[in-house]
Amino acid sequence: MNAISQQPKAQDHISRAQDHMRLADILFLEADRFERFRRASLASDKLEDAAEWKHLAAACRVSAEARVRRADKLTGARP
Repeated sequence: MNAISQQPKAQDHISRAQDHMRLADILFLEADRFERFRRASLASDKLEDAAEWKHLAAACRVSAEARVRRADKLTGARP
């Protein structure tokens, strides 16, 4: 009976891990997009804008990496 009750919990962990990975993918894509904006701003000599895009890209990457870590913990890939 215990193994049966653990199955939905494991499925829930996998589903939540997949959600975290999907969000991480989106955040990594946004970080790449912000990085392109940063390079365009630098090319246009808009240094303040470039700094802001750099900050936003870094924030997206940090958040994405946190999502990956959460997904890894849920699936047991990380302690």
